[in-house]
Amino acid sequence: MRVTNIIGTAVIAATLVLCPALGAQPRPCSLLTTQDVTAIAGEASGTGYPDDSAGDADEFGARRWACAWGAGDGNVAIVVLKFPTVAAATQFMTDAPRSRRMIPADIRQLTSEPGVGQQAWWGVSPSSALLITRRNDSLLILARDGQVASASTLRAKMRLAMEAALTRAP
Repeated sequence: MRVTNIIGTAVIAATLVLCPALGAQPRPCSLLTTQDVTAIAGEASGTGYPDDSAGDADEFGARRWACAWGAGDGNVAIVVLKFPTVAAATQFMTDAPRSRRMIPADIRQLTSEPGVGQQAWWGVSPSSALLITRRNDSLLILARDGQVASASTLRAKMRLAMEAALTRAP
């Protein structure tokens, strides 16, 4: 009995240590809670809906996973981009304000958002908001479309949701 428990404990420990190294796949719908979505949008449809193209490579060389929630007068979505290297993810973030890749057209400017992940950008318009965060070789993109009543309030709520998502990400 004791040997079985020790082996079981070793398997669990090895799984916890090796899964990140083996490229554990993100589950974006688990990164935000209904409470997170409700805080951002005022209400949430309940469960998030994963993107059918989960894990597919995108035009930036990153694998992509996404989840979206119907919320209030719009939607809330989180996208995970996993780049082949930290350097590629860092380059994407460095180029984002200039290249405008993955930035909605109505968001005119991105500003640095220190203290969230290793790099972060914030952008807002009257009808959408975006928070992009890098952690190692991955980006988390939190987006809200729909009427933005108070940019500063939404920024604070999205920042809290992103910080929580970063703790839940593999």
